[in-house]
Amino acid sequence: AETMTASMAVCFLGFSCVILIGLYVLLQAGYHVILLVLVLVFVLAGANSLTLLLHAPLRALVQSRFGAHAAHATLSLGFCGSVDLPFMIAVVPALALASVWFAFRRATWAWLLQDLFGLCVCLVFLRTLRLSSLRVASILLSLMFFYDIFMVFLSPFLFHRSVMMSVATAGDATATDAGAGVCLRFKGERMPMLFVIPRFSFSASSTSEGRVHDYGPGAVEDETQEFAMLGLGDVVVPGLLLTLAARADIVRRVARASRFRAKP
Repeated sequence: AETMTASMAVCFLGFSCVILIGLYVLLQAGYHVILLVLVLVFVLAGANSLTLLLHAPLRALVQSRFGAHAAHATLSLGFCGSVDLPFMIAVVPALALASVWFAFRRATWAWLLQDLFGLCVCLVFLRTLRLSSLRVASILLSLMFFYDIFMVFLSPFLFHRSVMMSVATAGDATATDAGAGVCLRFKGERMPMLFVIPRFSFSASSTSEGRVHDYGPGAVEDETQEFAMLGLGDVVVPGLLLTLAARADIVRRVARASRFRAKP
C-alpha cells in the first residue's frame, strides 16, 4: 500500500480543487457529455474494484476445493501480463453487474448497484492508500474541512453558485411537449461518484396543462423519486483516519500480547 505524506496531503487537496472546479466550468459551459465520461469511468473503476475485492476470497475457495495448483494457475494475456484463475472468475460477476448498472442506471432500483460499486471503490482506495502518522491525518482532515466549507458555502461569492452542489446535482432532466396537454420528461445523466439513498417519498407531478410523465429505463409513470446524496470523498477521507486508528490498535494489541508472552 502507498503511504501518504504531508506533501501528498497538500497535493491531494490541490488535485481535488482542480478536478471539482474543472468539472464545474465544463458543466456550466454546456459540456454535459463529461457526465457520460464519468459514468464510463465509474463503470470501469467499480468493476475493477469489485474484481480486486473478490479475488482473495475466491483464491482461498479455489485452493481449498481444488488445491494450490489450481489457485495459482495463470493465463497469459500478452502485453497485458498474466492473470490467475480466481481473478478470471472474479471478473465475470464484476463485469456483469457493471454492465447491468450501465444499461439500467436510470431505473428506480439502480441506486443499489451504484452504492455497491461506490463502496467497492472506497474499500480499494483505503486498501491502497494509508496515512503515515496522526500528524498527516490532522493536516489532511483540516485541509479537506476548509475545502468543503469553501466549495459548498463560500464558492457562490465567486462563481454565483455552489460549486460542490452544482457538480453533485448536474444532469437536469429535459422536457418536451407531446401535445394533448402531456409533457414528456427524459432523465439526463447524473453524477455517479455518489452514494444515493431514496427518500421513499413518491408524489405525482402535475402541471396546469396536464400530467407529467417520467420516461427512461425503469422509470415509474407519474412518480418522482428523491435521493439523499453522499460523496465518495466524504467516506474516503474519514476512512483514512479510521484505518490509521485500526492499525494503531492492532500494533498495540500485538505489542501487549508479546509482552505478556515474554513474562516468566
